[in-house]
Amino acid sequence: MFQGRSRRRVGPRVPWGGIAGAGLLVAALLVAPFPRAAASEKELARDSGKMEGKRNLAGGGHVIAFDRPEGKWQVRAVRIHALRGSGAYDPATTFVTVTVADEKLAPLVVAKAAYERFPLKGPEWVDVPFEKPVEVPARFKISVTPDPAAPKGIYVGFSAVKESASGTLRPGATENPFTAGKDWMIRPVLAGEPPAAPSPREKELVELKHDSGTNDIMMMALGAAPSVEFEKPAGACSFRSARLFLIVIEPSALEYTVSAVTLDGKVLCLADASCKGVPTGDGTWVEVPFKTGVQCPDRFRIRVDFHWNLKRPEAEMVSLGTSSTTRTHSYMLTDHSPPQPLSGMEFMIRAILEK
Repeated sequence: MFQGRSRRRVGPRVPWGGIAGAGLLVAALLVAPFPRAAASEKELARDSGKMEGKRNLAGGGHVIAFDRPEGKWQVRAVRIHALRGSGAYDPATTFVTVTVADEKLAPLVVAKAAYERFPLKGPEWVDVPFEKPVEVPARFKISVTPDPAAPKGIYVGFSAVKESASGTLRPGATENPFTAGKDWMIRPVLAGEPPAAPSPREKELVELKHDSGTNDIMMMALGAAPSVEFEKPAGACSFRSARLFLIVIEPSALEYTVSAVTLDGKVLCLADASCKGVPTGDGTWVEVPFKTGVQCPDRFRIRVDFHWNLKRPEAEMVSLGTSSTTRTHSYMLTDHSPPQPLSGMEFMIRAILEK
């Protein structure tokens, strides 16, 4: 049974290493072991992690080049896989110089670490931190240079690689390539931030409607479910919500279910709602969200099932708005008969889609 009450209503309210240079930061450090990388740090490695051999350049520099990753990064330490040689020197006062430089070996920052930091037997990873992290260009180099006056030097490990970026550096001489297919086991430790993830594209919201936005007649749908048929716009779309124009004459807790269904009645998504809290008066737009991500077919209906107390339906005093129209897309749905078109009227039911 459909009950219509002809009352004109107001329009809707829509919520809606060993390189010297002036001005360098030099730290002669007898430091405790440097902590391993934290979440805001990144270690760059050209070596494979498996040592194939070790080399002492007796005062020369072990040089290796790196490409800075994208983001805001500074070199805060250099990690070296090495051991020290035995000899007539004081390991507490003999130093290895670690330098971060640009691609042309112009120094950016220098630190020194005592030989006693390096083991005598078996190479280990030793971290040499800088007093202040230094920003580096897109391509930079690191040199590790033991004290040239020491009778025994630092043995730096190397591993096999496909493409070498390592070299050797003698005092007063230019850099020479290291053995082809080998890279020093020297790694910079960077501190900073990776590039920000791209902001997710804001989804475009599309509101589908057939009503005029003006409530011409209030309708209580008893024994049938009001529905409106829609066509999906071009492109992929998913259901976001349904929007209803409800007229609540007196406070009500009437419950109802809103669903998106195919034309043959298959439920695509649904949501339960209540009139509790809906303002009384001339009507208001109520939005009922669906579980997002459900794709819509080319044609579908939005259906509203009010859970009336059939013994006293008039006690609820809840109606659905309708607009006058010359062509209807609105139907009353029942379980046992074909959809009945609503003559000359459109239910004020709308579909909100995400594109």
